[in-house]
Amino acid sequence: MKAKKACKKKLTLEQKAAKKKRKAEWMMIVIRGKQKWVRRPAMIDGMEVERFIERNADDVWLLQAERYENLYAKEVERNREFNADKDRLLSARRDEELQ
Repeated sequence: MKAKKACKKKLTLEQKAAKKKRKAEWMMIVIRGKQKWVRRPAMIDGMEVERFIERNADDVWLLQAERYENLYAKEVERNREFNADKDRLLSARRDEELQ
């Protein structure tokens, strides 16, 4: 005799909505070979909150929120860009003088 194959029960609309909400709020990760459900990180425009703040915050807001490490990182980046521009201009002037 053949064993009957178990049929999957279809989900109701309420169950589908609950599943969709749960999937949006939680994600599964693997730790030491075991699956674990954890909350998804908060996102703004598809980016994590910290990354969004780093990219979009102005200096005044960073100072008021006491995010000095982000403010320092922005200043370092500005100095790096300024020095690169300065070096590019100086090399262009040297090239003009040599010709």
